[in-house]
Amino acid sequence: MQHAGLYVCTADNGLGRGAAAGIHLAVLYPPQVELVLDWVKHKNQISAQISCHVQAEPVASVRWYKDTLLLEQTDRRRMTTFSSKHVLLLTKLGPEDLGNYTCHGENSLGVRKQSVEVYGRPHPANVTSKVVSMYKDKYILEWMVDSLFAIEECRILYRVAGADTSDWTNIIPTMEQKDNMFTFTFHSLTPGTEYEVIIQTRNREGWADPPNIFKFKTRDGASQLVHSKQRGMLFGHSSQIQAGVGMLHVVVLGVGMGRWL
Repeated sequence: MQHAGLYVCTADNGLGRGAAAGIHLAVLYPPQVELVLDWVKHKNQISAQISCHVQAEPVASVRWYKDTLLLEQTDRRRMTTFSSKHVLLLTKLGPEDLGNYTCHGENSLGVRKQSVEVYGRPHPANVTSKVVSMYKDKYILEWMVDSLFAIEECRILYRVAGADTSDWTNIIPTMEQKDNMFTFTFHSLTPGTEYEVIIQTRNREGWADPPNIFKFKTRDGASQLVHSKQRGMLFGHSSQIQAGVGMLHVVVLGVGMGRWL
């Protein structure tokens, strides 16, 4: 299809005006399908947006399937088309919306399709705390987890950064599900030291995909900042995990959540 376009032949022998003729070449090919899944959050509700890019000549017809069921547009299931981009938006997601979604493109030269899973597992934890601690011997880790269902279990793994041969310390804190934002306080840390952290979360559908490793550093020397209250947040239930390790707090947002794509 890269050879499609306008081809022009010109002729000129130096006598009078030259001549030119053109032809538009159309290259026919079966559909080429590319599928992308994006999660959209607005006012604490999660939607799934599936974008299907279909290139074909002649132009392909596009249909959407959930598992083997042909889909039609509803109030919660919206279908839009922008040139070669076809979008399926699933709003107010519930358990009945989970499954495999297929974009099916077809023209006179063939059929192509791609599928993607709309799953109910938690999204990877998003750490929101700063990378440098306010203290020399402790660190307050803050993170958010977007999930259709309540978080049932959380694991925190940490170690000194750069210590490839050292084992991860595994903490399974007791937790109470309040919202999608949590904090955990590390105690008895080494001043001026960088640490690596992995946060794992699970709901009734399973464990979240592995998150990226987050790194933080404790302050060096005897000076440390006074921890200030954060606007828009209320600290709720807390429970002691184990001596010298940390405490888990559930943070309830005082304002509505934003939107991401």
